[in-house]
Amino acid sequence: MLTFEFNNKESRFADLGEARDWLEKLEEEIALIMGMQEHCSRPTLTPKESAKNKAVVNYSAATLATLQRKKSEFEIFLKNAEDTLATVSSP
Repeated sequence: MLTFEFNNKESRFADLGEARDWLEKLEEEIALIMGMQEHCSRPTLTPKESAKNKAVVNYSAATLATLQRKKSEFEIFLKNAEDTLATVSSP
């Protein structure tokens, strides 16, 4: 059992495979938010649409920063878990 803690929230994984799958889903979520942010950064025709898009871009930026920090910390966690497993498994 692997336990990763981020912002006082725990995520538990049965094994390294499950942890790698979670990292892949996190990367997909980051890509989705980046795409949404890019889409909403385009020029708009109306002030109302512009204000809405600006709000989405700002929200996306904050969310993206948090997710990228989470990904970075998780990659370190995963690397340490892999190294520990390799050390324990070696003769």
